[in-house]
Amino acid sequence: MQERAEKFAPAAALALYLVLLGTVLVLAGVGGRLYGVLSDSRAANDARRASLTYVAARLRAADAAGAVRVEGRPEGRCAGAGRRQRLRNAPLPL
Repeated sequence: MQERAEKFAPAAALALYLVLLGTVLVLAGVGGRLYGVLSDSRAANDARRASLTYVAARLRAADAAGAVRVEGRPEGRCAGAGRRQRLRNAPLPL
């Protein structure tokens, strides 16, 4: 019985070592993929934030008193009617 246990011990230690090594490799792979996904998401968010900041800055730069007006219009009237005349008379933005 003792001899059988002595023969089994190195095999069990090797099996345990391989299981632990496999676990470490799998966790490293999962962590690498997760880091890649998070990095791509961060880059996309940075690009989106930069574009929205650009649009907001352009809107603030073109902002003037009375530049935006909300008018009620009766149903059925074309949304662009009368707009052409207002655009012709509007000052050009700097």
